[in-house]
Amino acid sequence: MNGEKRWRIGGDDVTAVIDAHGAELVSLTGRDGHEYLKTDDDGPWKRRSPILFPVIGGLPDNRYTVDGEEYRMGSHGFAMHMAFVEAEATPHSVALRLTDSPETREQYPFPFELAVTHAVTSASLRVSYDVVNHGPQVLPFSIGGHPGFVCPMESGRGFEEYRLTFDRRERVRRRIKRDGLLTGEAMPCLENTDTLPLSRALFDAGPVILNGLRSTKVTLGRPGGRSVMMEFPGFTHFGVWQPAGIEPQYVCLEPWFGVDSTKGGPADLREKEGVIHLAPGERFSAAFRITVSGPV
Repeated sequence: MNGEKRWRIGGDDVTAVIDAHGAELVSLTGRDGHEYLKTDDDGPWKRRSPILFPVIGGLPDNRYTVDGEEYRMGSHGFAMHMAFVEAEATPHSVALRLTDSPETREQYPFPFELAVTHAVTSASLRVSYDVVNHGPQVLPFSIGGHPGFVCPMESGRGFEEYRLTFDRRERVRRRIKRDGLLTGEAMPCLENTDTLPLSRALFDAGPVILNGLRSTKVTLGRPGGRSVMMEFPGFTHFGVWQPAGIEPQYVCLEPWFGVDSTKGGPADLREKEGVIHLAPGERFSAAFRITVSGPV
């Protein structure tokens, strides 16, 4: 760890840098030094790969209730804004931990422990989440990732040359989000295909929000070029996003347990779509893996 509270892990094939603030992955480079994680700080989104906890997406007016009491929480929760502490570090992995505090309990009235572990093996980075319920009642929460990957990945290439390729053919519609909430509407997206071509226009209607995928992996790339493969077994929802109306040089691939609230939906956090209900003393674990590869 250096003075900036960052850890560099990995080896010859891939190197990752993790920041204690938000337990956030801030760099992911391949064998040749190519940076796969977005570096653009000039646009509206300044982050690299925030941890989304204990909610995914937006809440109505940033509010929710538990047992009739109202609480306020911003989009995607508070974990990304918090300082994590080191639990364990090796040359190839680092585990960082966040526990409840007076600051978190103002927004989220539950005792919890969240551990985020980044571990490098060969050309892959595994990001794992472990949530423990230290309280006497069921812990309602969502959790997920939000890594932004450089795209185009090669100079002289256009964004529209890239595509997402799922490991199975899919037939799913994308859900519509407006003013920070789902509308209850959906529109065609993947219609008996494994391929989603990327374009700026794809995001004019907002993020691509999917659930019901059969696939457990997706690859971002172009034929013969660099690529990023994400494996996300068990995750219930998946988002693809970049800010609309501009031309950012990145796209986010987001595996989630949970999703934005729906306009007019329940205010009780326990009834929010996709929320996990973790019994007292129990542990929830999940992970996704990112594998990078250079041009063929």
